[in-house]
Amino acid sequence: MTLMLSNMPEDGRLQFPELANKYGYKCDTYNVTTDDRYILTLYNIPGDTRRPVYLQHGFGDSADTFLLRTNTSLVAFLVKHGYDVWLGNMRGNKYSRAHESLLPDDLQFWEFSVHEVGTYDVPAMIDFVLKHTGQKQLQAIGHSEGTTVFFVMGAQRPEYNDKVKLVICLSPVAYVHNASPPLLSLLSLTVGPALSPVISLIGHGELLRNSSALVALIKIICTQPLVSYEVCAEGVFFSTFGRDREQIEREFWPIAVGHYPSGTSVKNAAHFLQIAARRKFAQYDYGPLKNKLVYGSEEPPAYNLTKVTMRLALVVGLGDTSAGAVKDVELIRYQFPNVVNYHVMFPDKWAHFDFVWGKYMFVFLFDYILDMLKTFS
Repeated sequence: MTLMLSNMPEDGRLQFPELANKYGYKCDTYNVTTDDRYILTLYNIPGDTRRPVYLQHGFGDSADTFLLRTNTSLVAFLVKHGYDVWLGNMRGNKYSRAHESLLPDDLQFWEFSVHEVGTYDVPAMIDFVLKHTGQKQLQAIGHSEGTTVFFVMGAQRPEYNDKVKLVICLSPVAYVHNASPPLLSLLSLTVGPALSPVISLIGHGELLRNSSALVALIKIICTQPLVSYEVCAEGVFFSTFGRDREQIEREFWPIAVGHYPSGTSVKNAAHFLQIAARRKFAQYDYGPLKNKLVYGSEEPPAYNLTKVTMRLALVVGLGDTSAGAVKDVELIRYQFPNVVNYHVMFPDKWAHFDFVWGKYMFVFLFDYILDMLKTFS
């Protein structure tokens, strides 16, 4: 642990409130309890309560992702323009590891996927924000799985479509079967709808826990000054999510490693792998017998995207080789009834994590976001 921290910049070690305070932002912390009794952490950088914007991170990530560029981050940009900024944390990440009766050591705690996050977590946090601000609607920005949960919510909890004015979907994810070979190679770890013993051994329900020995080892290797960028960034990260050295540069890399990954469930990973393997945006596949008990059919039901009537702005990067690849977004673009804007990022090599960590977000992305927020306010 000492070796790990000695090579990591301070900004890579700070928790969200500490990072916010360091750069001059007041941060309030709230606990939000879902209908199924998970206790989530919700952060607020106060602004004009008439203009709440809710930010939702992606797979295995946390609210940190929107602040890692500090004064050139999305949080900083929104605060500068007077927005009341709220940041959710999905169940199972480092900030949302609590339940009214279950402990993280209980396997049952980890019996969730993107389905439960969209059905319970996001609605609970939206309700909290609206009650706190006294508003009837809010605007939202999601990244990667942080967009998927809105699609699930709109389909499963259609009453929430009316509570959201607009969702700006950065690297939207529903279908993932056009993702990069490194990501798709994980399909070999699944056997039909059932998890293989290999996946089960990775975390016994939990995947990539922020404080686990595996993640600690990753952080040690990926913060070594002489080899970390070449081995971890260029050798693994860029190959999986898209290659853009100018956006995620050598100096920034150890800060990103300090905050990512932040944990999720094995079932969540398995659900996305099922979606890729089955080429269908559907609920979790338990196998024919249990599906019959859970869903009343041998096949898990597909999410009805025609029910997602909230306004969506879909934003894609041509260099995104991960979930959110352009070909996959094109598959869902016309299934939603209310896509108000479809935007392809410039430059052409814009990759998956450039939407939240990119050095030049303030040049190429933020004006677009502001325009969308103002247009659909």
